[in-house]
Amino acid sequence: MQVLIVVGSQREGNSLRIGSKIKETFDKQNIKTELVIPGKQKINLCTGCLECDETNKCIYDDDMKRNLELFDKSDYIVFITPSRFSLLSGDLKIFIDRLNPLCSICDFSSKKFIGISVGQTSKEDKYIDSSLNSLIEFSNNCNMNNIFNYKFYNCYGENDLEISNINKMCSELEKILEE
Repeated sequence: MQVLIVVGSQREGNSLRIGSKIKETFDKQNIKTELVIPGKQKINLCTGCLECDETNKCIYDDDMKRNLELFDKSDYIVFITPSRFSLLSGDLKIFIDRLNPLCSICDFSSKKFIGISVGQTSKEDKYIDSSLNSLIEFSNNCNMNNIFNYKFYNCYGENDLEISNINKMCSELEKILEE
């Protein structure tokens, strides 16, 4: 079993703290886990040339090549995004766009998807809900099995998220993994 965690923020803040704690959760169960931060990699923007639809390969030879291999091999896919104006982070959107070579040839129905959104607003504002819904729609479009979603509200500063809230989420995730 293998897990790919994709953290959609370059900062060493809340999203990375969540990703690192989720990695610990899977590591405790002796599950091979890779944590990727696209914003710290060399990933070119998708040009929409559709070459990948013809050849099943991207025209770019960049860090996304390894990410595609990891994505293809992984049983669990975890996306963590900070909410930006009710949207995904730009780094995560670029990552998703560059998955197209796999989308045209692979069946993702056996993959289990976990989506997490983090933001500054309160629950009533619905901004964080909107960014999480984008992740859920992505997983639905790829026919992945969406097994777990979580939202973190009121995260204003780089490390505002209390570890107790992350631990609570990981406990819920562990229960799902045991099923």
